[in-house]
Amino acid sequence: MRKKPDFSKISGPTVDLQSTGGVGNTVTLIAAPIAAALGCKVVKTVHHGQGYLGGTRDKLDAIPGLRTALSPHMILSQVNMIGLALTGGAEGADDLCCQNLVLNITVGTGAPCKTLAEARKLARTKIAEAAERGQNAVAAITDMHAPLGYAIGNNLEVMEAIDVLTGNGPEDLSEVSYFLASLMYSTAFDVSQAEAMAAVTKTIQNGTALEKLAELTHFQRGDDNLIYAPDGFPVSKYIKQVKAPVSGYLSSMETDQIGATANYLGAGRGNNGGHIQYSSGIVLHAKPGDYVEEGQSIASLRTDTKETLEDATDAFLEAVTFSDDAPAQRALIHEIVRM
Repeated sequence: MRKKPDFSKISGPTVDLQSTGGVGNTVTLIAAPIAAALGCKVVKTVHHGQGYLGGTRDKLDAIPGLRTALSPHMILSQVNMIGLALTGGAEGADDLCCQNLVLNITVGTGAPCKTLAEARKLARTKIAEAAERGQNAVAAITDMHAPLGYAIGNNLEVMEAIDVLTGNGPEDLSEVSYFLASLMYSTAFDVSQAEAMAAVTKTIQNGTALEKLAELTHFQRGDDNLIYAPDGFPVSKYIKQVKAPVSGYLSSMETDQIGATANYLGAGRGNNGGHIQYSSGIVLHAKPGDYVEEGQSIASLRTDTKETLEDATDAFLEAVTFSDDAPAQRALIHEIVRM
């Protein structure tokens, strides 16, 4: 049996963030460094994507040189030094059991749970399972009826996570990520949600959250210069603009189909012989609620495989609808579930 880290040797409260995932769901790369910057000891298992998009481990793989194969000794040493380790599931970390657990249960067209009832049921099940393991768990149910942020694809999402950590990211991804980070901090240190959110905001303003991501990258042998200069990430060979066929409000997105389109372009393992093109994917220029003019670019498709662009354009346009009326705004954070 593979040896696992002895968490009793970690100085400070340990906390993990687990998410049911979605499209553009880069919350781990944002919330984990913030929580670590606040003194939490964040130990998280990351995985390769099993669906049509890359998982958190694939996003980390998009940072040149970064490794996620960490030994138990490396995990303990790194967490005690910088408060954060993201380790691959194959290294025996699947059943690491932190003291505290925050669950991000996504709901919507791009999530495993399609209804709030399903999300609540899953949240309660996971909280009960955590309690049996002796963990203090809380769940946030967050919206995934549209992609979070504007970037869909591995290094595209890393760059957007960097933007969020500097306070310059998309409002929706920032709101959800900051909230999850505040839950990690409030759960680990038993402080009020308001106090936790104020502390999160401070890490963004003073730069310590971004520094923590750079430290993680350095300790795990990645090119930490890219964290401060993300323009150095590779760019896809081919970029095509998708233009609005009509004027009007972008009223909805079939988020799972948007994700499948990004996969087709090379952002996931479902195309290209199971290999990921780390710079491929989609950058959205409009989201539900935005008014666009006919011919305006609503997304850019990025790939190293030119022949995918035409079919991907058609698939993207089939996944979006337009209306003369603005759609109702959706809440991003639906509710918190506790024992």
